[in-house]
Amino acid sequence: MSSENAQYWQLAGIQHAIFMRIFPSLRHGLVGPISIARMSTSIVRKLLTKEGQPGIAEQVARIDQQLQEAVLAIRALQSWEPAANELANPLDLIQQGLQIMTTPFAMSQIEVSLANDWASSLSPTPVAQRAFLYAWLGVLCHCQDSIRGQAVLSITASPSPANQELVVTLPETVTTDHAPAIDASGLLIDQEALHMLAQHAGWTMQYGHRQLSFTWA
Repeated sequence: MSSENAQYWQLAGIQHAIFMRIFPSLRHGLVGPISIARMSTSIVRKLLTKEGQPGIAEQVARIDQQLQEAVLAIRALQSWEPAANELANPLDLIQQGLQIMTTPFAMSQIEVSLANDWASSLSPTPVAQRAFLYAWLGVLCHCQDSIRGQAVLSITASPSPANQELVVTLPETVTTDHAPAIDASGLLIDQEALHMLAQHAGWTMQYGHRQLSFTWA
């Protein structure tokens, strides 16, 4: 096997491990609107059996909205396909990654602290959606794997004239010698995996004491 081919399969394996970890959150996001729509359908059915009951039009509109959200969420799954090459606003991708990791972080007693000006500090210039999101989720999964006990994860942004930079600061007490609470496979997202994800996303990553910083053009 050539080195290029081996690197491809290594990257695919890392991305698969991340996807399997976050899949429960994605699944919950898909099922949620459909469940609400089903409950609304039951309410409408009851209202239709009673003459002169107000609110039917509002209930139907709510059902339509929930189903539309479900359809959009299902269509958005195509962005995870290997051949996907869509561009997206990095701010949206950073927020999407944090949203996906909300439940895993909560179960690991990890809170996220965002600097007040972090969003306004970064340019909305589009980036490769799939590679960027996988790299960002890799950072978050790595942080989850490295933190033991209740902690606060600090995220700041500091752009330069040529690059955009995001800095993640871990708390004082970190460790990498335990299995994560969420990942059933027991696979840790280590520094080597992070650097491979970063390279694929076009990031320049620096791993220092308690800090992860990465820049992109």
